[in-house]
Amino acid sequence: MSKVTLERGRAGDSLITLAAWAVIAGAMLQIVLGIPLASLQAQDPPPAVIPALNIISHLLLMAGVAGTTRSGAAGRGILASTGLAVSLLGLAILVVAEVSWLTDLGAPDAFYGIATLAMMLGLILAGMAVMRTNRWTGWRRFTLLACGLFIPFVLIPSFALPGLAMNYAIGLWGVCWLLLGVALQAHGGSY
Repeated sequence: MSKVTLERGRAGDSLITLAAWAVIAGAMLQIVLGIPLASLQAQDPPPAVIPALNIISHLLLMAGVAGTTRSGAAGRGILASTGLAVSLLGLAILVVAEVSWLTDLGAPDAFYGIATLAMMLGLILAGMAVMRTNRWTGWRRFTLLACGLFIPFVLIPSFALPGLAMNYAIGLWGVCWLLLGVALQAHGGSY
């Protein structure tokens, strides 16, 4: 193995570790925003700091999905590339929705709906790809799929519930992301 190859491997591992810490930070922020700060999230209009923190959280989660892509945990097939790309697109649309909410440009609900569906589809496809490659073992191989399946089984049904249930569900979704970050950190980019 050449010195250049070794240095590239270390740089890749460093980026994956950085992405892991980013998704952990984004997940922790999502948990705090969704559970202890749920009442502030539910205000109409919310304090400006709430959508701003949501934007930061979503950008950090995007870094985690990018790190998962870089790690190769999902492989290189069409299922992996489509799932990860659609997941990133969904998170990007979610950032647009938060900016729309923050600046009161109108129609953030349409963006939230599109983002939710894109993330659900993308995370489920990418999670299936991770499971097929067997590059992650044990509980780690289920983390990305759990992020995706949480949406139809918990998040979307919570929208129909009264009170702060939706906010709490979003906060709990952060636990799925936290586990993804821990899996990515523990994995460190090596197989």
